[in-house]
Amino acid sequence: CNRKMEQFRDTHSPDTTNSDILTETVPFYGKVSMLFYIPDSFEDKEAVVGLIQKNGGNTVSFHECFTYQLGPPENIGQHQFYEGEVFSVIWILDSIQQGQLLDKDPYKLAVGKPELEFPFSKKKIQYTGREIIRIFDWISGKKSQASRKTWESISKEGVLFCRSKESLKNFWKNWRNHSVDECLKQMLTKDTKY
Repeated sequence: CNRKMEQFRDTHSPDTTNSDILTETVPFYGKVSMLFYIPDSFEDKEAVVGLIQKNGGNTVSFHECFTYQLGPPENIGQHQFYEGEVFSVIWILDSIQQGQLLDKDPYKLAVGKPELEFPFSKKKIQYTGREIIRIFDWISGKKSQASRKTWESISKEGVLFCRSKESLKNFWKNWRNHSVDECLKQMLTKDTKY
């Protein structure tokens, strides 16, 4: 990672790395920053944060279902992550270098075990816009949308690991006869965060 960071710094002046490739479009919200969690123990964290911000993204202090965890391509075991997928920081460097967001899957390092506790309760927290979109995307490919096994599998697949299966099933029970757009419009009247 250090070698890749040095190569990147040598070939990219600060003026040429500004872009919006680390943004995404969220229905009804428009273009928003992609969010990344990088552990404090990451050696080049400050440099990577700067690159992320120059290219439209932002960083967060803890991981949620819509953020991307980034780690070094080597010695990943020296860092603590939240439950969920962890991607190599090289994904971001290569994307910036190529001027477009690349497919993240080839850069997957691991599926993080819950080494860090989420700093919030799983109960009584309003669903975010991104969580709503993720639920609708995930459930649309399922044959049985009401079965207990369907909702148990969402935890096993790590789709929304910060929500209980009961909460997800109840959410879907209330919104299954609506489109994602209808749900988001209604949730926006409640000041739902993206």
